[in-house]
Amino acid sequence: MDKTSLFSIHEGKQIRCKAAISRKPGEALVIEEIHVDPPQAYEGPLVRFPMILGHEAVGVIESIGEHVNGFQQGDVVLPVFHPHCEECRDCKSSRSNWCARFADDFASNTRRYGMTSRFKDSSGEDINHFLFVSSFSEYTVVDIAHLVKMSPDIPVDKAALLSCGVSTGIGAAWKVANVEKGSTVAVFGLGAVGLAVAEGARLRGAGRIIGVDLNPEKFELGKKFGFTDFINPTLCGEKKISEVIQEMTGGGVDYSFECVGLPSLLTEAFNSTRTGSGKTVMLGIDKHLTPISLGSLDLLRGRHVCGSLFGGLKPKLDIPILVDHYLKKELNLDSFITHELKFEEINKAFDLLVQGKSLRCILWMNNDKNDFPEGFTFGSATSAYQLNDNEDQSSLSQIDVQQLSFLKLIGNLSNGDIACDGYHKYKEDVQLMVETGLDAFRFSISWSRLIPNGRGPVNPKGLQFYKNFIQELVSHGIEPHVTLFHYDHPQYLEDDYGGWINRKIIQDFTAYADVCFREFGHHVKFWTTINEANVFTIGGYNDGITPPGRCSSPGRNCSSGNSSTEPYIVGHNLLLAHASASRLYKQKYKPLGFTSSTSSKDDDIAIQRAKDFYFGWMLEPLIFGDYPEEMKRTVGSRLPVFSKGESEQVKGSSDFVGIIHYLAASYGVAPWAMESVLEYIKQSYGNPPIYILENGTPMKQDFQLQQKDTPRIEYLHAYIAAVLKSIRNGSDTRGYFVWSFMDLYELVKGYEFSFGLYSVNFSDPHRKRSPKLSAHWYSAFLKGNNTFLGSQGIMQMQRNSSSSASS
Repeated sequence: MDKTSLFSIHEGKQIRCKAAISRKPGEALVIEEIHVDPPQAYEGPLVRFPMILGHEAVGVIESIGEHVNGFQQGDVVLPVFHPHCEECRDCKSSRSNWCARFADDFASNTRRYGMTSRFKDSSGEDINHFLFVSSFSEYTVVDIAHLVKMSPDIPVDKAALLSCGVSTGIGAAWKVANVEKGSTVAVFGLGAVGLAVAEGARLRGAGRIIGVDLNPEKFELGKKFGFTDFINPTLCGEKKISEVIQEMTGGGVDYSFECVGLPSLLTEAFNSTRTGSGKTVMLGIDKHLTPISLGSLDLLRGRHVCGSLFGGLKPKLDIPILVDHYLKKELNLDSFITHELKFEEINKAFDLLVQGKSLRCILWMNNDKNDFPEGFTFGSATSAYQLNDNEDQSSLSQIDVQQLSFLKLIGNLSNGDIACDGYHKYKEDVQLMVETGLDAFRFSISWSRLIPNGRGPVNPKGLQFYKNFIQELVSHGIEPHVTLFHYDHPQYLEDDYGGWINRKIIQDFTAYADVCFREFGHHVKFWTTINEANVFTIGGYNDGITPPGRCSSPGRNCSSGNSSTEPYIVGHNLLLAHASASRLYKQKYKPLGFTSSTSSKDDDIAIQRAKDFYFGWMLEPLIFGDYPEEMKRTVGSRLPVFSKGESEQVKGSSDFVGIIHYLAASYGVAPWAMESVLEYIKQSYGNPPIYILENGTPMKQDFQLQQKDTPRIEYLHAYIAAVLKSIRNGSDTRGYFVWSFMDLYELVKGYEFSFGLYSVNFSDPHRKRSPKLSAHWYSAFLKGNNTFLGSQGIMQMQRNSSSSASS
């Protein structure tokens, strides 16, 4: 399998994402949407403002530029500020971790392209990179000289620690000082780097490790990293720290480490070592680059002092060794993490650091279910014809008949007669829903299964099936959301009076709804009358590509229909049928909704006329009691007119609006379109309660590609985040349902493409279900676990997400 096909959604394209931007020195960071240009050759992505800070992180390669060897899309990687080209003389030498090819310019943007930036804000202004990493962004662009491939076995929050400070401290004890077993060590400054020095010395077998810090709270914490003694300089009286250490150790320590960046402290660290052999390692740096004064006689007598950049580690060679030590439970990384926050709380993370309350704070980029308002519903969805077989269904629905003729026309002989066999496997499916963590499950009732002729006697077997299914859901804590009509009215009504083009269907639909409310209402609180009313009318009566396949459009080969009038007649009857069923139901239960699809082009959405025809056609009568004025002017006499009584009945007949949102595949991942739809409905229709009843993306039926459906994960992550953003902007959105729970029979493409979280083996008579990566991701999201997606699959952890940075 070509793994590059798994991460192709953004390849070669500009990405829109969130980043924490530093606009001016000393000001709080601001989370904004930015544009990230694609990587160039050698890249995977000053100190000038504005810029995106951050240099400790872990991530996944989303796309790569030319000449990138040793990495592929989906690899889990560690970006590091210290380069390792593996080609220059110094990189090949065992004496140094210096990289002569990419010398010490720490204030640049991308290395190989004139130090240009890959970041732009929403206004098009360049935003500068920081230390070649800029990890405070959901996406960044990094040169391969700054990337280390990571084992998927290490938890991502622990991996992020190895980007800088922790590796620097451990490496200083290991590579630079080469601490010997049984030796004595003094560490000046017990921040993360100083504690990491102690951890490195402990691993090397040091016999005594002395910590020096003004904060007494660090002393107890330091014991976890091997400290045996502690010195608070304020309690030393008239003595210098070096004198106290000399007395404690009988002549000085073998190794000292200055981890703060104060020249005076470096002098104390140097003076605390043994004459003749003591070694001092400088890890901190003075921001003023003040010259350091040391006694020449002490140097002459054999004391050593040296600096340490990135702990003397060669990133691509030595960080994997640290990972191995952690996986063998020899290296303590867990204790460095003192706080975990959401990315949006980044300024709080800096406050904790400044206040000395934090060692390393993990910032989680992704959201999880816990970020949504209490009571928000997450679920998944299917429909009757696409999921269940037709056993015990004594008459055909219109969709049975239309699909047979339509698929013969296009040379596809598949059908939904068995589909996923949900009729027999519903208990197994409910168990999968429980394992996934769904709050709710949305499904439709087959009108012809329940009432074969559309009116009259009820089919007892069909009735019992739905009772059993609903009871199974409720008994497992899953809220049933039921749709009464999903394209599949009984063929008998189509033959009798033409189905939805005749007002007679309003009475029959209301009677059918009455049976459903009476028989299932004690367990079902959420009802949707009509699924995708606008799509059903356009597809079924204008274009003729969905049931019942009526049209007069050129080239459609419809046997009957009138595309200029029937869509408006049917739309009118759908609204009246909804209103009639709503009036019947409202005395018993609430709420009841009506769905509209938003699968339109963004260019059209931006035009008010298109909004009126696509949204307003169905929504304005429900909210205001009449069609949009623009629609009445354009359609004229072809548009039916509401009587005063009908207008009053339709107006206010929905307790919520159901939104079904898709975009054409050519648009890729465009969560801003979802935000636009929710904002438009909020502004135009009084902010009604909204449920996203369908949202998903199709993939071609290929078992290997289906199981590793990483584009679907990226899609769902982006759109769920868009819903959360809309809620925070005031939208009264209350639920989100992924389409679809499992692979289904699709009305236009049959089994060629699928949307499912679970794959179904349609060649297996038992229709075996298998979870895809997207099912694992969605389950982890719903359970509040971290999910981290790489080429090896999904790694999970107990808290939040798929990308992390530390501060």
